Amino acid sequence: MPGTYIEVEITTDPLLFDDLVGVLSGRGYVGFWEEGVRLRAYIRSEQWSGTRRTELERLASSLTWQHHLPAPVFVTRLIEDQNWNALWEAGIQPIHVSDRIIVA
Repeated sequence: MPGTYIEVEITTDPLLFDDLVGVLSGRGYVGFWEEGVRLRAYIRSEQWSGTRRTELERLASSLTWQHHLPAPVFVTRLIEDQNWNALWEAGIQPIHVSDRIIVA
């Protein structure tokens, strides 16, 4: 299904990632990626709106407040749909275990 996605990058304490993913996965977000103190959540662009952003900011701010953590920081980006599997496969480097064994 070609289209565009919104990537929402939430910078916050990783302690909150499980709670955020649990709530957001039930609200139209279709993928997540954790990296350090950043959680990236993906939603189809046609489902994204100012109301969704406000809802997300309130939810994340409430969680940080409950855990006495600093306020989260949000960054959004428009992402064009791609063949993500092909991109991933292109970056794989084979591992030479021995002369006869290669893990690819």
